[in-house]
Order: sequence, then structure tokens, then C-alpha cells
Amino acid sequence: MIKSKILIVLKEGESLEAYLDYIIDLQNLFKKEVIFLVIEDSNFWKSLEKHFVAVAFSEEGTPDLVLEELNSLSRAGKKYLEYLQNLLKEKNLEKVQIVLTHRNLLNEVRNILEKEFKLDLLIITPAANKYLFEKKSGLRKFLEKIKIPVITLSPKTS
Repeated sequence: MIKSKILIVLKEGESLEAYLDYIIDLQNLFKKEVIFLVIEDSNFWKSLEKHFVAVAFSEEGTPDLVLEELNSLSRAGKKYLEYLQNLLKEKNLEKVQIVLTHRNLLNEVRNILEKEFKLDLLIITPAANKYLFEKKSGLRKFLEKIKIPVITLSPKTS
């Protein structure tokens, strides 16, 4: 049996409070589970630098420092996931799944669809939209490849 869901794409570190009531209303309207797909803020050069530091510690014979350095790679991600879980719990949002990824959005959406999920709606938050689709044509090209209704949220200005 195919489970139908709503997918919400947001960028790590992005505040969700301004949009959460709207998301809850949509969940109640559609009566669907929600997947929050969090795009990690992956700064390639920062990550590469941490790996080089870890290698240097390893070569110096200090494996404890290597493990500490490698564990710190996702510290910000862990904090953001904790924030998100607490916020969802506070708002009593149930039937929720949180996925953290640094992968390409199109590949991740395809991955979710391959897991026998049907997506009824894709919601993209402002920071995720800006991060993933720097050019306006990028979103249009993405939408041509997947046939899911999409809502892009506007930044809250007041």
C-alpha cells in the first residue's frame, strides 16, 4: 500500500515558527503525514578543512582528537534537528518524519518516491528556495522533472 505524504523542504538553521501553523493547517486539510527534508548547510571547503585536520591528528597519533573532529562535522545539524523536534513537539504536530540530507534535492525526492511514498504536495521554505534555486529557471526545471504540486513559501516580512 502506498502511503501518501506532504514533503516540506527547509534549509538547516532556518526558523520554521512563522510557517508552522500553515503547515499544520495543510496537514489537517489533507490528513497526511509530513516529511521534513532538512538540507544540510554543507560548506564544502569547511568540511574539507576539518577532514585535513582530522588526518593531521591521525598522523600525529592522537586518535581521540580525530574522533572528536569528525563528530563535530554534524554538530550544527544535530542542534538544528533538536530545535525542530522540540518545536514540532511543542505544536503537537504528529505523524512527522525528519530527514537530514546534503544530497541533491531532485535525487532525494526521487529516493522518497522510490520508498513507496506518494507525495501529494511539496512545500519549499524561503531559505531552501534561495539555497537550492539561485536562478529562477532552476525551480522551473526541477518542476519539469517531478510532477508534484509545489508551494513556495514567501519570507515573513512582518
